[in-house]
Amino acid sequence: MDPAREADVRVIDGGISDKSRGILSDLVGRFGRKCRLAFVAVDQTIFRGATLGPGQSHMTYCRILLPHLLDVPRVIYLDCDVLVFRDLSELFDLELLPGKVLGAVPDSETLSIAED
Repeated sequence: MDPAREADVRVIDGGISDKSRGILSDLVGRFGRKCRLAFVAVDQTIFRGATLGPGQSHMTYCRILLPHLLDVPRVIYLDCDVLVFRDLSELFDLELLPGKVLGAVPDSETLSIAED
């Protein structure tokens, strides 16, 4: 990412430990550019009655709640296990097709399981 560009990192917090918060804060601090980190608390009571599949947590639903959790015009959602090796600016600046509210890519692991 262009070092002159600002970045806001929002971590949806469903119970992150103080130690993990510290590690994330240290990582963001190393960027040496305008990068801000904020932890967004999630009220777990909103998930009362939600159906969960095997290995899922209520945090699975947070990605669809992002418009209600974050007061920002645009978001790139990344799962916590995603590694980013390239500049995300082009993706962030991408214009969506008229009438579309989101863009998404297939989960390659899900595809490989479905094909087996």
